[in-house]
Amino acid sequence: MKSVHVHSNSTSENDKLEHAISIIERFTLQHEDSEVPTLEHFELQNGTLELKNLSSIEKTLSCLMEAIFQDKRQQRKKEQKPLKGKLLQSVDTIKIALLKLSSGNQTLDKELQTRLLTTAHRYNRVVRLAKTEPRTFSERIKRFFFKAAGWLIDEELQASEIQFLGSPLPRKFTQHTHDNTSQKIASVLQATLPQRQEIDLFHVKAHTLLTKEELPHNVIEEALKSLRTTPIEAYLSSEHILSLRQTISSFPGETIELKGDFSRVKAMSIPISGSFRVASQAVQTGYPHPLQHVGITFSEKLLPTILLRPYLAPNVDALLKKKQEIAHRLLPTGDLNSKAKALLQIRKEVFNKYKDELLPLQKEYVQALFQAAGTELEVLDGYFTELVRSDTFFEEMSELHTKVVEHTLTHPITHLEQAWLSNSLKEYADFQKSIKQASKKPLSTPYEQALGSLLTKALLPISELFFSEKLDFSPQPLDNFSKKVLACTLNELSDFIYELEMFEATEKNMLPWIIHLLKQKIALFSEETAPLELANELEAYFLRSRG
Repeated sequence: MKSVHVHSNSTSENDKLEHAISIIERFTLQHEDSEVPTLEHFELQNGTLELKNLSSIEKTLSCLMEAIFQDKRQQRKKEQKPLKGKLLQSVDTIKIALLKLSSGNQTLDKELQTRLLTTAHRYNRVVRLAKTEPRTFSERIKRFFFKAAGWLIDEELQASEIQFLGSPLPRKFTQHTHDNTSQKIASVLQATLPQRQEIDLFHVKAHTLLTKEELPHNVIEEALKSLRTTPIEAYLSSEHILSLRQTISSFPGETIELKGDFSRVKAMSIPISGSFRVASQAVQTGYPHPLQHVGITFSEKLLPTILLRPYLAPNVDALLKKKQEIAHRLLPTGDLNSKAKALLQIRKEVFNKYKDELLPLQKEYVQALFQAAGTELEVLDGYFTELVRSDTFFEEMSELHTKVVEHTLTHPITHLEQAWLSNSLKEYADFQKSIKQASKKPLSTPYEQALGSLLTKALLPISELFFSEKLDFSPQPLDNFSKKVLACTLNELSDFIYELEMFEATEKNMLPWIIHLLKQKIALFSEETAPLELANELEAYFLRSRG
């Protein structure tokens, strides 16, 4: 009787595990080729996950309704609660099974062990994808819009990544050993890590593909230089297929993605014919990235794309048209691409060499910005103390400010533009509701939160000004801080164009130029009255055109 009882209990546990695996398999399979993991594809029926059969039009309409109307989002959240609970319950079952397996549990047959590990890695890939910052403009729009609708995987699911005895596989490949992992599970996990010969072969094939790409020589040359130093992502795309992916970006707006698969059905790993490919993308706006300025810039979304009545603001109109021209000339085939890259290299060298002189000016600028917005300064000391210790402070500052600006300015305004294009933004009440919802975005560190709050203060007045023309309402005049932010944005664009077209940079003249840019910003936000000619012209344009 005892042996029967143990066998029955073991079978019951295996059935429970198989059910959990099937739940997660169905969930991850839907996201095999997804850029943005979501929950809207699923519903819970009789304790299992079922796919919804919705047309593209139905999905689009549903997303728009839930992004705009709070009651719709609340209803969606209520519906998703048991679904999310089932996913988390299934993940818990898989974690327990992995813990037992690592302890030498023999109740799982080889096939179920393989399914268990493969499913865990697939699930982790989806969770990590949900936590990853979007890489492309279209992905940013999609992710922001889906989040506004409440479709994205939330923080609780993002935190449910399956740990392998405290040593989860990194999303980006690095070579490490895990001596504390038991031999049994370590041997299975090792099969999912790229072998040295796979990495080498991936590099060889990537090198060959890059040399065949129809891209300018300098772009190919930069990519080849970065090939051996850029991290590689590795994940199981199916039971016996290891997929490698490498994303190279040596210049703002330019990315090259390399992909390739290896079959491990046999003892030897074999590259799969036709799976190795290169995808390159270049997106330029004509507005400077923080790396192309002083480590901090605002967003090109704080400028109108075009003016419907350009004759009312001729100087601003000329600048906006020049911006579009510059964007075209910055593309890989454009005549300013090489110069822009040379400027970037000199700028990095100058910031790193003259850190003691430039970092205090950067801090002084941020202090002036915070004071102009009436924001507390306590968080600045901690942030800049960390930067002082960094050998790559300029790159780190640029990365952080890019993240915060996209979070609090670029994404909300992009969301508004999409809503307007889809006719869900028709009047001022729609705009006001949508912008307030879109700007409520959490950020992680105290400095990021303070900076995000500061930028949000300028978001509503400036975007209201621009959307007044689209939605035909009369805007309010800008407050002093918002006008200074608008002026600084226009100055950044103007200075960027000057650099690209007129400035012949060397290390000797780049340093005083950067100092000039920083002091110009400090003066703009410190003084009670500051030169605001272009901002005044642009504000007057919208106030007059709606008056």
